[in-house]
Amino acid sequence: FSTHADLLWRQALLRCLHSEPLLWKKGLSQIAPTTTASKSTTQLPSTASNPDLLNSIVSTYPPQPADNNTGNDTTRHEYIQPHKFLYRSIVTNHIRHTGPVFYMPGEARLNVEFGLHFFEPRYRLLIAEIMRPYPEDTKRGHPLSSSNDNGSRDEGPVFIYANHAPLAPESPACLVRVKQCFIHPNGRADVFLVPVAYVWLESVWERENTGGLCYATILRMGEKETQMLEEEVEMMRERRRRFFDERRLEVNDGDQVAPGDGAGIRGSIHSIIQYLISRHEDAMDASNHDEGQEDQNSINEVQEMFIDDNDDD
Repeated sequence: FSTHADLLWRQALLRCLHSEPLLWKKGLSQIAPTTTASKSTTQLPSTASNPDLLNSIVSTYPPQPADNNTGNDTTRHEYIQPHKFLYRSIVTNHIRHTGPVFYMPGEARLNVEFGLHFFEPRYRLLIAEIMRPYPEDTKRGHPLSSSNDNGSRDEGPVFIYANHAPLAPESPACLVRVKQCFIHPNGRADVFLVPVAYVWLESVWERENTGGLCYATILRMGEKETQMLEEEVEMMRERRRRFFDERRLEVNDGDQVAPGDGAGIRGSIHSIIQYLISRHEDAMDASNHDEGQEDQNSINEVQEMFIDDNDDD
C-alpha cells in the first residue's frame, strides 16, 4: 500500500515541477542527498526532463530496510515513500522558511547586490547568529561561497529583508543571502547582500529578550508573482527617474548636472541662487518689499554656504 501511495506523491511532484519550476526544481536540488554517490547522479543537464530529474534523486535514497523492525519510524517511512519525503521536505525546508527579519522600507531586486551597515543591537544580534556556523575568516571580510565546503547546496547565511510596509502578514519581502561580511569588535557589521527570492510574510512576531528583533515565517513567490513584482519595482524606478528629471534644475551654462557628486551639489547651489535671485527681482518689480527682503536673505545664506564649501576644499 505504501509503495502505491508513493506513486501518487510522485505524480503530485511532477505536476508541481511542471507548473512552478522556479520553486520546485530549485527546492529539489537543494534538499537532494549530498553524499558522494548522489553528486554524480543529481548533476543532470538543465534540459533534463522532470521524470529523469526526479528518478536521479530518488535513486540515491537507500533501499527499504530488510528488517521492518529496524530503525525508527521516520527513517523507514522515508525509505518506503521517497516521493512523499521529497514533497514534504521541499515545502517545509525550501518554499516555507523561518528566520530573523531586517526591516527597512527600500528597493531590492533579485540578484542585484547591495550593502548595509548594521549598528542597532537587534541587528548586531541577527548577523552574529546567522554567521555563527561559518568559519571565522568569513566574519572578517572573506567572501562566502554559494555552496558550503561539505558540498551541500544550501543558500548559505540568509535572513528576511522586509522592505515593504507594513511589517505584517501578506506583505511582500525578500530573502537575502550574505555574500561578504565584516563584523567589527563592537558588534557593528558591514554586510554585502544579494536577494535570492521574493517572498510573502506569512506570520511575524518579536523574539523575546532581543531588543526588538523580529522573526517571520515566509512563503516563496512563484514565477508569475516574482515577475509581477519585478515589473512593479521597475515601474517605481521609472516613475522616480521621471520625477527627478522633471524637477532637475539647470546650472548657469544650461547643462544639467546629475545629483550625487560634488559637481552636482555645486551646480544645484548655483541653480538655487539663480532661482532665488529671479524671485527677488520679480518681488521687487511688484513692489513687494517684504517678500523681496526675505528672498535676499535666502540668497545671502546660500551664497555663504557655497563660499564655506569652497573654503573647505
